[in-house]
Amino acid sequence: MSASGRRGIWLASGVTAALMGVVLTPAGATEKLDSFAGSCSVQGTDTFTPPATNTQRPLIVEYDASGTCSGTLDGREVSNAPVKLHSVARSNGSCPYAQTMEPGHGVITFADGTAIRYTFEFTSVGTEVDLTMHGERSGSARAHATFLTQRTPPDVTAKCAGDGAAEVPMDLTLTTDSPLVSARSAGGNARPPRPGRASARLRLVVRPRSVRAGRRTIFGFRVATADGRPASRAIVRFAGRRARTRRGGAAHIAVTLRRTGRRTARANKSGFRVARATIRVRRR
Repeated sequence: MSASGRRGIWLASGVTAALMGVVLTPAGATEKLDSFAGSCSVQGTDTFTPPATNTQRPLIVEYDASGTCSGTLDGREVSNAPVKLHSVARSNGSCPYAQTMEPGHGVITFADGTAIRYTFEFTSVGTEVDLTMHGERSGSARAHATFLTQRTPPDVTAKCAGDGAAEVPMDLTLTTDSPLVSARSAGGNARPPRPGRASARLRLVVRPRSVRAGRRTIFGFRVATADGRPASRAIVRFAGRRARTRRGGAAHIAVTLRRTGRRTARANKSGFRVARATIRVRRR
């Protein structure tokens, strides 16, 4: 085989490897993870913006609580370990009934700084709340909460019928079905982004960035947060198609672009600003 032929094969292999690296390289090869399996009991306060009334309307629900967890944290046994829990979600809610409009975000922080991040959905009827939780990377848990606590003031019902209840005490217990797993954050505990105030940034990388018109191409996308952590379950939109990123922040879209010029891909995830990347389509 001639030298030019070998160079052609090496070049083609290199392009293929680069594309496969964008699409298929697993995050677990370099990513450090934290996990928790067990049960937790916390007590705190739900804050509603605007205040919850007996009329259904969009609300931002934020929960700050403290308590203890028992089980297995990163492979070691813990018993009644002190924790803080913070969560925030957007709901279609009222005092009698509420349901999340999209998955909320939460974090359980242990005394040593280990932070287990998760998403969740809830439905509340009257004083009782049922939740499902999913680890940032994997795992699930079930939780139940109640507004009937020893700290609940007697005028909550009157506030719901009037100007609204801005804060209501709530107790919550959770049990994992499988370990909640999230990426380890070098900066320690990061509070979840508040819905409606999407200030956190995403980064979107696409390969290839330049293609010829009329050729079917598999575009590899990688979505990450500003500090470089892979953003799983982000939505990538390009050329009328959409794909959801997997573990490692990777997704791919196969499409034939027929018009020359510049095309824009977008990636979004709840709590983050939209990220963009540009692809150039050349003449055949």
